[in-house]
Amino acid sequence: MVWISVLEENVAGQRPSIQDMDDWGEVFDDPNIPVLRGSNDKEIIFAIGNGGWPAAVLIDAETMRVEVAGGVDTVAQALEQRLPARP
Repeated sequence: MVWISVLEENVAGQRPSIQDMDDWGEVFDDPNIPVLRGSNDKEIIFAIGNGGWPAAVLIDAETMRVEVAGGVDTVAQALEQRLPARP
Protein backbone atom coordinates (compact mmCIF):
# COMPACT_ATOMS: atom_id res chain seq x y z
CA MET A 1 0.00 0.00 0.00
CA VAL A 2 1.27 3.47 -0.85
CA TRP A 3 0.05 6.69 0.69
CA ILE A 4 0.54 9.84 -1.36
CA SER A 5 -0.57 13.28 -0.19
CA VAL A 6 -1.72 15.76 -2.82
CA LEU A 7 -2.11 19.40 -1.87
CA GLU A 8 -4.70 20.85 -4.25
CA GLU A 9 -4.98 24.27 -2.63
CA ASN A 10 -3.54 26.41 0.14
CA VAL A 11 -5.44 28.09 2.97
CA ALA A 12 -6.48 30.88 0.58
CA GLY A 13 -8.02 28.38 -1.87
CA GLN A 14 -5.27 28.89 -4.47
CA ARG A 15 -2.80 26.47 -5.98
CA PRO A 16 -0.17 25.82 -3.31
CA SER A 17 3.15 27.59 -3.67
CA ILE A 18 6.52 26.00 -3.02
CA GLN A 19 6.46 27.77 0.37
CA ASP A 20 3.07 26.16 1.11
CA MET A 21 4.59 22.77 0.30
CA ASP A 22 7.56 23.47 2.59
CA ASP A 23 5.22 24.58 5.39
CA TRP A 24 3.17 21.37 4.99
CA GLY A 25 6.34 19.30 5.11
CA GLU A 26 7.47 20.93 8.35
CA VAL A 27 4.18 20.09 10.08
CA PHE A 28 3.35 16.71 8.53
CA ASP A 29 6.80 15.46 7.57
CA ASP A 30 7.00 11.72 6.95
CA PRO A 31 9.80 10.31 4.78
CA ASN A 32 7.50 7.48 3.66
CA ILE A 33 4.70 9.71 2.33
CA PRO A 34 5.46 11.74 -0.81
CA VAL A 35 3.64 15.07 -1.15
CA LEU A 36 2.62 16.22 -4.61
CA ARG A 37 1.53 19.70 -5.63
CA GLY A 38 -1.88 19.61 -7.26
CA SER A 39 -3.33 21.82 -9.95
CA ASN A 40 -6.20 23.26 -7.86
CA ASP A 41 -8.53 21.65 -10.39
CA LYS A 42 -11.94 21.50 -8.74
CA GLU A 43 -13.01 18.72 -11.13
CA ILE A 44 -10.53 16.38 -9.47
CA ILE A 45 -12.00 17.14 -6.05
CA PHE A 46 -15.46 16.15 -7.24
CA ALA A 47 -14.30 13.12 -9.25
CA ILE A 48 -12.17 11.56 -6.52
CA GLY A 49 -13.29 13.07 -3.27
CA ASN A 50 -17.02 13.33 -3.82
CA GLY A 51 -16.76 17.07 -3.41
CA GLY A 52 -14.21 17.47 -0.67
CA TRP A 53 -11.02 16.47 1.02
CA PRO A 54 -9.60 14.38 2.51
CA ALA A 55 -10.23 11.80 -0.16
CA ALA A 56 -8.73 8.45 -1.01
CA VAL A 57 -8.52 6.07 -3.94
CA LEU A 58 -8.02 2.30 -3.79
CA ILE A 59 -6.35 1.00 -6.96
CA ASP A 60 -6.04 -2.68 -7.81
CA ALA A 61 -2.31 -3.46 -8.05
CA GLU A 62 -2.75 -5.98 -10.85
CA THR A 63 -5.18 -4.18 -13.12
CA MET A 64 -4.35 -0.58 -12.10
CA ARG A 65 -8.09 0.12 -12.09
CA VAL A 66 -9.79 2.27 -9.50
CA GLU A 67 -11.68 -0.04 -7.16
CA VAL A 68 -13.09 2.55 -4.76
CA ALA A 69 -12.87 6.34 -4.65
CA GLY A 70 -14.36 8.69 -2.13
CA GLY A 71 -13.96 9.76 1.45
CA VAL A 72 -11.19 8.27 3.53
CA ASP A 73 -13.64 6.30 5.70
CA THR A 74 -15.30 4.72 2.66
CA VAL A 75 -12.00 3.64 1.15
CA ALA A 76 -10.63 2.44 4.52
CA GLN A 77 -13.68 0.19 4.96
CA ALA A 78 -13.24 -1.22 1.45
CA LEU A 79 -9.55 -1.85 2.10
CA GLU A 80 -10.30 -3.55 5.41
CA GLN A 81 -12.67 -5.94 3.65
CA ARG A 82 -9.92 -6.93 1.21
CA LEU A 83 -7.23 -7.57 3.81
CA PRO A 84 -6.71 -11.06 5.27
CA ALA A 85 -8.37 -11.64 8.62
CA ARG A 86 -6.18 -11.09 11.65
CA PRO A 87 -5.47 -14.08 13.89
